[in-house]
Amino acid sequence: MDTKIWNDIIRDINADLELESCLETSMDKIAGLSDVEMGSLMLLDKENQELSIRAAKGLSQDIIENARPKIGEGISGWVAQSKEPLLIKDIEKDKRFRRRGGNYHNNSLL
Repeated sequence: MDTKIWNDIIRDINADLELESCLETSMDKIAGLSDVEMGSLMLLDKENQELSIRAAKGLSQDIIENARPKIGEGISGWVAQSKEPLLIKDIEKDKRFRRRGGNYHNNSLL
């Protein structure tokens, strides 16, 4: 992404300093720019080393409320452990992906 895009995201975040709203704005902008069908922003609970979804696109409410991967577990846990961003074009082909009863289909994931 170029500098203008990041500046737009930062400007929108600074317009509203409430965390949940900032995360939702960021998720919407990043997902739109990345042309993905699903994505989430997760925050780490340092006490129990679990991630929780705080903003999402294209995920069911059940997943948003119940997904709590540990560091190193699945795709989100891998991202948290490696501290590297990840864009997957086909999650069905990624070995880090663990299917959860049909909640995902052959789509991109951010």
